[in-house]
Amino acid sequence: MPVPENLKIEIMARARTAQQSASPMQQPPWLARLVADVVQTTLDLVEPHLHHTPGGETGPTEPAAKVG
Repeated sequence: MPVPENLKIEIMARARTAQQSASPMQQPPWLARLVADVVQTTLDLVEPHLHHTPGGETGPTEPAAKVG
């Protein structure tokens, strides 16, 4: 199941906000590329492990063990 588009947008928006809040002296020019690469790699690694459940939530495909 692909990563929901709204999640990708939120992650990229947060990365952009963090990037813009740093002053140019604190942020070397290659940092934006590194952050984008890390975010994309993380999405690529997490995406295969996300499963769609009927409620629209993401989580394990097997029901949790019942206690008691």
